[in-house]
Amino acid sequence: MKQAFSIEKTIKFTYETFSCEVAFYVIDAKYNWTDWSVINAIDWETFDGHIEHFPTQNPLYITARFYDASRVFPLEQLRDYVVVDGGFGTLSLIMKTEQAGAMSGFLDASIFTTQEMVKAAAEFVREHLPSFAAREADISYHISLFRCAGYVEYTGE
Repeated sequence: MKQAFSIEKTIKFTYETFSCEVAFYVIDAKYNWTDWSVINAIDWETFDGHIEHFPTQNPLYITARFYDASRVFPLEQLRDYVVVDGGFGTLSLIMKTEQAGAMSGFLDASIFTTQEMVKAAAEFVREHLPSFAAREADISYHISLFRCAGYVEYTGE
């Protein structure tokens, strides 16, 4: 098996007066984490989101996490007790081919207050797919809106 690489790219999502960061994670169904040499060679400082070919023959699993970067602890500050911010939601997309995919996920209803904003989030994920052709794919989606009723946490103690 080839050496695997974790691919993460963070991009700013803006809708009207709201903005947040979106971290993209890409997983290749055959190798778990993608090992695309084309992605590993990218200069992330100048990357504009365009890769001109679909890099694999395997299904791709792409997850986009919407969150507030100011509420994320820097790794050097992590200690025994950390409260991790849940973010504003996550959308997951499986791309079977460049022509077809399906998206599902959960978005916070207190942030994503209109259908247009939810559609904008789904379109944002599509616009940042790793292949220009895949951005034109037939992608159906089912996105649930949630309201946080509380949380459960474990501190390791």
